[in-house]
Amino acid sequence: AEAFADTFAMQVVGGYNYWTPPGAHWSSSMAYCTRWRLGPPVPLLCGETNLRGQNEGSIPRSAFEDELARYTTLIHDAFDRFDAHARSTNTPWNGDVWQAQPDPTDPATLVLEFDPSPYIQVDDEPVSLPGTAWQDWIHHVLERGAGGTTFLSREDFFGGLSDAMAQHGADWCQRCEVFSLHTHLTAGQPNIIATPADRVRRWEACLLGVDWDGPLVSGERFKIEEVLGEPVPDPDLNMASSCDPCAAHHAIGDPPQHTVAGTTDQFLCNECLPRQVAQGRICVDCPFNLRANHATDTCECCPPGQILSSTGNNMCEGCPLGQGGDCSNNACVWCPADRELDVTPLNDKCPAARSFRSDASQPDQLVCPDVWIELQNLDAIAGKQQLEISADATETGSLDEATCLATTIGYDIMRPDGSGGWQTLNSRVGSGVFGATGCSFNVADILPTSTLPTAPDDQLRVRIRPPTGGSSATHTVLSVVTDIEFCGPL
Repeated sequence: AEAFADTFAMQVVGGYNYWTPPGAHWSSSMAYCTRWRLGPPVPLLCGETNLRGQNEGSIPRSAFEDELARYTTLIHDAFDRFDAHARSTNTPWNGDVWQAQPDPTDPATLVLEFDPSPYIQVDDEPVSLPGTAWQDWIHHVLERGAGGTTFLSREDFFGGLSDAMAQHGADWCQRCEVFSLHTHLTAGQPNIIATPADRVRRWEACLLGVDWDGPLVSGERFKIEEVLGEPVPDPDLNMASSCDPCAAHHAIGDPPQHTVAGTTDQFLCNECLPRQVAQGRICVDCPFNLRANHATDTCECCPPGQILSSTGNNMCEGCPLGQGGDCSNNACVWCPADRELDVTPLNDKCPAARSFRSDASQPDQLVCPDVWIELQNLDAIAGKQQLEISADATETGSLDEATCLATTIGYDIMRPDGSGGWQTLNSRVGSGVFGATGCSFNVADILPTSTLPTAPDDQLRVRIRPPTGGSSATHTVLSVVTDIEFCGPL
């Protein structure tokens, strides 16, 4: 109540009744703010001083006065102006109306007289409420206290002030700065908005979750975040000075780096470099083996079968055929065989066959997305007439008929090309078939053995390609069943 009364008195007559600001002049039970005229002019900020309940200033105060001074200067900050345009009007102003001059009849005595020039113009926070906000404030105080106890709490009192500021367009950041300037967490800051770092430090004070400290007479405590009445727009305070959270892959820096031209405290979100992600309020480099996902601000491996380009452009590039991407080392490595198949015991008569089932979710699929079958003991097929191969797959992505028919499965029979790569001997691709059980695939072929290597140290692989294509649908292959037959003379 005393803080409310003293702030109102300051707005009306430029003085206080319950406490004495530094440099004030006492007259008729009021401490009037003055411009000191004896000696060199000294700018006295009076109610513009951001007191924090720590007995600042040259005048010792009791615990009651200390708390009162803190709350009075806080309320003053919500209504004051950064310039002199409202001086001598019926709107909220800065209270810089008086000067203390020697009495002509008694030079040792100072008397108050009107000062024609303004002397308090401090741009220390961004809120300047109109006179009508006094009524709005009381309305919100009562709203905050509705349904509670008989007495209004400090949280109701200052929460209502925050709500009034919000009603008149002040965002979370602006209201936070008004309150945080009156905590010990911003001690040492100048009475102006000096740098972007000053503003962020004030925001931090609103999120630390600590009680307002200082000599509180009633022992009642509350937190700034509680009186603001809404959550912070970004929990990491990665926000431009406009209080708008930064978009993905953007950060303000710590301290903020991208200051708006022509200002000292306005700053913007800055886009991170291609190989960086936003973490908190800064851009950080991704490890050498991970690409930066600009949408999620995470560092991640390239898709299966790819590695990160060495050019630094954050692009993934495919590995040579027969190789897959090793994310841990960002290197292409030879794909291991998913299954080794010994051709020795195969019968001479068809349809004797060897089959295996490959689960597409097995770990090595993350490196090599295709299924590889290693054929061993190739010399055992010498003299055989032909090789029959077929691949069947069942798709579990619940594809519709059109998507199923546009999807393909295929295989390649391959051998080393002698230069570190693989040579394709034969390839087949088959489209999906839509039936009562969903979408299925089959592809088969017969190859003369004369086209195949038969030396014991030769390598031969069958590469099974899982379903692809079809209106960008995500295909989840449950299994790929491959049958391989070597037939004897017909």
